[in-house]
Amino acid sequence: MAKNRRKVYEDVMRDETADGIPCAECGCRHSYVVRTVKMGEVVRRTRRCRHCGREFYTTESS
Repeated sequence: MAKNRRKVYEDVMRDETADGIPCAECGCRHSYVVRTVKMGEVVRRTRRCRHCGREFYTTESS
């Protein structure tokens, strides 16, 4: 059973692309969203770098 889970994880990692938002710590462009908070017209996302594990924030207008 664990082998199947591992394969699914590897498939997800292979298909993932960089989103273009560089980490301030290491410059890696691979991150994932941890939290999303909508504040009026602005969306604030907490992201975590896959390389160094540092969390950083991005803001988007909706």
